[in-house]
Amino acid sequence: ARRQGHLADVTYPAPSSVTPAGQNYLAVYTPPGYNPKRAAAYPTVYLNSGGSNELDWSTQGDAANILDNLIDSGEIQPVVVVMPNTQGFPSDSQQTFDADIVNTVVPWVQSHYDVSSDPSRRAVAGLGHGASITESLLARDTADFGYYGAWSPGLNADYLFPTADQLSSTQVAAIKKVQVSVGGGLLDPSHYFHA
Repeated sequence: ARRQGHLADVTYPAPSSVTPAGQNYLAVYTPPGYNPKRAAAYPTVYLNSGGSNELDWSTQGDAANILDNLIDSGEIQPVVVVMPNTQGFPSDSQQTFDADIVNTVVPWVQSHYDVSSDPSRRAVAGLGHGASITESLLARDTADFGYYGAWSPGLNADYLFPTADQLSSTQVAAIKKVQVSVGGGLLDPSHYFHA
């Protein structure tokens, strides 16, 4: 029989969260046989939703079942997947949510789970709104993750990834050091796939 990982919905202190004030939520997947004292810390994926809450990937997407199957077949290594609630932060500030991920969520996860503190063992990704978050982190917090996945980015102009001429030479050099996956469908706006 296939072993199953564990999915937990947890509350973490989030000083910049407005609703609920001072706290927010994460869904956290730990792989089958998760060992908090394992010699090698687990890699981590921060998977942002398409604009709803921390349960999107685990309910609509059935993430735990998919991850269990991929780990069981050997297609991916055991990994901890953190799915933040992308709601509850000031609506006019993408940087507030980015800062929460980098300065609050990542350290909180590292203090509660046996995950690597090495950015090269961390990934961030998302769909729609979550892809826009990923793009913002790629442009502004490039050193905090080794892998970035932006799939079908949303339409909010505050989140748009800058065009090549808007990036500094320092940003361009940093982006060249990480792995980036960009994907979209036939009906996604074509301006997201410009150079």
